[in-house]
Amino acid sequence: MLLVCLALFSGCATVPPSASDIASIGYGAPLTIDWQAAIKQWFLGYLKDPLTAQYIFAHPPQQGWARKPPIEGSQLLLGYAVLVRVNAKNSYGAYIGFQPYLFIFRNNQIVYVFGPQMGETQRYIEAGN
Repeated sequence: MLLVCLALFSGCATVPPSASDIASIGYGAPLTIDWQAAIKQWFLGYLKDPLTAQYIFAHPPQQGWARKPPIEGSQLLLGYAVLVRVNAKNSYGAYIGFQPYLFIFRNNQIVYVFGPQMGETQRYIEAGN
């Protein structure tokens, strides 16, 4: 039983990329688009009432990395990371409070979004972003 628990928890650990991973993959081209507008555009198709959403951008895009969830293969993502906190309305019209989302951009496109319950978003928050 102990081995099963260790195997499960070790699969959740976030392993930083090696220097050779970073050198071979790279972060992609620097952002030249309006990244805030791109994020708000993404939320247009995600939120119930996107026009009333409130946004707090923690920082401008910075080189960063994240890994997709294990169920998606734990693929390493390198690019420009943006942490944004979004307060949106639910089905009853009430604001739910600011929830963190982590956006990974690569070559001027959003390549992945980590939601409030995903480990990579929490890692960025704990790192002080």
